[in-house]
Amino acid sequence: MPQRRTLICATGLAPLAALAAPIDELGPWLGDWRAVMRHGGEETPFGLHLEADKTRAGKLTVKVSAPVVHVWNAEVGRAVVQGERLVVNDGAWVLSRSRDGVRLLGSTPEFLVPRLRL
Repeated sequence: MPQRRTLICATGLAPLAALAAPIDELGPWLGDWRAVMRHGGEETPFGLHLEADKTRAGKLTVKVSAPVVHVWNAEVGRAVVQGERLVVNDGAWVLSRSRDGVRLLGSTPEFLVPRLRL
């Protein structure tokens, strides 16, 4: 039975610079991750898909799915692995792997928090 992998998020974020990782270090990050994102007292399912970037060695393509707004595998940028951290879009979003490797931990970046501007 495959391990269930989880993405855990909260709100807020601090930027971080990163260097690209060799391709063999990308393996544990690749694939589908899922979470329930919580913000402003509301919860919504959220999916993250990480795949090796076909044009840039050592980088990942980042895609998100948000069923509540009918978004499936929408590419949101590129990521690099820096040690135990995944740095998306030059630090706009930083995730760390849990010690057991089955969860991604981090803060929800502002660009993923829905807003209604009137």
